[in-house]
Amino acid sequence: MLNISVKLLLGFFLVLLNAGCMKYESGSGSTNIAQHERKTMYTYGDISYDKQLEQGSSPIKIGAISADKVPQEFPAKFLEPDGSYGGGRVYSSIADAEQAISDATNQGILPQGEQWGIYELVGDWNTYAYELNPYDYRLNRSTAVLKRVK
Repeated sequence: MLNISVKLLLGFFLVLLNAGCMKYESGSGSTNIAQHERKTMYTYGDISYDKQLEQGSSPIKIGAISADKVPQEFPAKFLEPDGSYGGGRVYSSIADAEQAISDATNQGILPQGEQWGIYELVGDWNTYAYELNPYDYRLNRSTAVLKRVK
């Protein structure tokens, strides 16, 4: 009976380790079990994001909208072929967001000469991001801009 309990306990700890739930806090000498590691999301935005943040409000990055719910005044150039809005673009690193600005500027999607910032979004990548097309990650729901990071 004791052998079964020990095996179950060891199995439980292996599951925790494999799931990435054990988190070591350097310098503290202790181990905490974290339920979920938050993976930060980033996006880029224009100077209006900075102005709103300075005034104490958070810009909202819009998430996916089905075709039947897209407002008529929504710019058609941002819509998918089926008439839906795929959601704001998100990136898993600051470097990826910087590269996206460069690519979009070179492709004429973003105007030359404008200043773009990199912003951290409220929410978790694993919950809020989805892959619309290969390497094209979008928000599946709207969320607030937390702060400028670069």
